[in-house]
Amino acid sequence: MKISKLILLLEREKKRLGDIEVTMQATVLEDGYASNEGGNIPDVFESTIESSRDYDDGRLGKRLKLFWQM
Repeated sequence: MKISKLILLLEREKKRLGDIEVTMQATVLEDGYASNEGGNIPDVFESTIESSRDYDDGRLGKRLKLFWQM
């Protein structure tokens, strides 16, 4: 998603919900849910964005990468 599209989406949701925390979920599972009920290594987790870094390499090219850790 481009930054401009993300900003529009977030502004719309901010008007609807207020200035709330934004989290992101990551998984490679098709349904987006955990397959290992309470396992030691989660295959799905939700986190806030804590930092970012710009990249310009690999198959994705120029991008801003968001991280859940500092």
